[in-house]
Amino acid sequence: MSDHDESGFDIRAAFEVAVGLGDQLSQSVEQQKRLIRRLDAVTPIMHRPATSAVCPTPTAAFAMDLGTPSQGTFWEVRKVVIGGIEVTTTAAGSAGLYLSGSPTVNGAGLNNCEDYAASLPNVGYYGTGALYVRANEHLFAVIFGGTAGQIYVANAFCRIYQDAKPEDWIS
Repeated sequence: MSDHDESGFDIRAAFEVAVGLGDQLSQSVEQQKRLIRRLDAVTPIMHRPATSAVCPTPTAAFAMDLGTPSQGTFWEVRKVVIGGIEVTTTAAGSAGLYLSGSPTVNGAGLNNCEDYAASLPNVGYYGTGALYVRANEHLFAVIFGGTAGQIYVANAFCRIYQDAKPEDWIS
């Protein structure tokens, strides 16, 4: 029995070429998947958490929680604004910016303090790599010496990144 048909076409050679092309295509698809995982791990999503609270009493500090990243992600904080309901609103008091698993006044403290604003409103800018928030950590502000009944607002601008697994970086 011959591998050639009547026209001289080699069926076995055509089959081997097809199998080889299939293998190359599979390798190319796997390479593309690895590259997409790499890109996902380093391409940020923009996030703008915000919160507000009413000062309960002028002598009591109170916390405003901006949130926590989802599992498998982290935030790179680039800007935080804390003050009254508008940039022109003079808000009494000062504010601390904190990272802690417990977003309360009790969860604050100098060991968790990332920034401090002596007057409000205040805008804090943070460079690349300066302020990261990991899953299970909360980014929150604590207002000290506020005016009872006044509304205080905090918002942030963050980049959300995927926590990359080592295999995502293998080419």
